[in-house]
Amino acid sequence: MGDRYRITGKSHGITFTELMITLFFFNVTLLAIIGVISLMLRSSQKSIDLSSGTLVAGEVLDQFLENNPVPAIGQLQGELYSEGLHFEYKIDVIQVYPKLKKIEAKIFWWSSATEYREGYGQLFTTVTTMATEKDD
Repeated sequence: MGDRYRITGKSHGITFTELMITLFFFNVTLLAIIGVISLMLRSSQKSIDLSSGTLVAGEVLDQFLENNPVPAIGQLQGELYSEGLHFEYKIDVIQVYPKLKKIEAKIFWWSSATEYREGYGQLFTTVTTMATEKDD
């Protein structure tokens, strides 16, 4: 009955092959986690940049309406620098109804080549408002 619980053969512990397989799977898992974190940071930075562009578009549109209380139908293009970024804008004024105009400001800018911004190219955003002409 004592032989029943006796260990036969030698116990070697972990082999070199088992160690290499374990390290391989550990490295693959670690690289996947780093990739996901990098993707999240890039996505977060892009959202911040798009929010900044929307703010600039709103400022451009507000300034345009302040300088042109009765905007003429047509298109205006320009550029500006804000927070170290170069923005280009295009403002379209379209007659919708006899006394109603649609004013659309499109802002374009390139992402700077930083670690988290690289690869998503030219960004743009659009802000639209309506303006009415007052009776004289």
